[in-house]
Amino acid sequence: MRDNSIDIAKGIGIILVVWGHQFANCPIFNWIHLFHMPLFFFLGGCFMKDEKYSVFLYKKIRTLFIPFLFFYTSSLLLKFVIYRMREGDFSFMRDISFYSTTSVNFPLWFIVCLFISINMYYFIRRSKYELWAVLFTTFVGATLYYFQIRLPFFISQAFLSTAFLYLGEKVYKRGVDNKKLLFIVLLTIPFFIYAGIMNIKTNMGSLIIDRNFLLFLLPAICGIGLTLLVSRLICSAKYSFILQRLGRYSLFIFALHINTGFLKPISKAAIEITSPPILLNNINILIGIVDTINSSLKISLA
Repeated sequence: MRDNSIDIAKGIGIILVVWGHQFANCPIFNWIHLFHMPLFFFLGGCFMKDEKYSVFLYKKIRTLFIPFLFFYTSSLLLKFVIYRMREGDFSFMRDISFYSTTSVNFPLWFIVCLFISINMYYFIRRSKYELWAVLFTTFVGATLYYFQIRLPFFISQAFLSTAFLYLGEKVYKRGVDNKKLLFIVLLTIPFFIYAGIMNIKTNMGSLIIDRNFLLFLLPAICGIGLTLLVSRLICSAKYSFILQRLGRYSLFIFALHINTGFLKPISKAAIEITSPPILLNNINILIGIVDTINSSLKISLA
């Protein structure tokens, strides 16, 4: 039976992702970034199963790698068409490679990273020394972040994300109840508040975390715990199905929502003719919001 609270948690998460990308100057921007990507890695670990690697790999190719190829190719084509219509930065050899998704559709880094990290974690969890292996990969990831060593295909991020895959699997399979979740949140919320007030920067995709690793890990755990608590509490609410739908199609929203950015130069050129600077900025923001909501609703209600 499908766990609706997990879908709701994904729905909350994807709203935060879209919000964070569309409103980079909003007051809660840094608060969102403290936990929204660790949340998705955590949720990715909730459904790990004991199965043959061939079966496991087939599922991940079908649900992660093939969608990535589709969205990457579509985004590349869209970028090519848009940039052919105006002068811009388009490098075929750079953009056609999968070394990094940054110049084509940046959010796709998560799909690549999840595919690599979840395959990595498959073998870690089969080890007799699973916890030690997770601690080791987390240490390697933290070291790569500290020294800003960017391995290809977001492998640096994959090392670090194994910790959240591990936590997701253990919390979900052991059936951690709301009282324990609340206890974890109360323990970690001082770090979450401190990190938010002190404007601690966290951006897993861009290889940015605080040099004090605890100011990355503990706020992330707090945000994940809060999201899980909220998703469980509203699971039976009348309109929770909206969040469930968004959660079920979160991968598609994740891959598509940033593409409205390619249209901003065209909208800017058209609006500048008739609009003063202040109004221009507000209209551009509105266009981005409307395009994002429109694409999200079409997918979630399909």
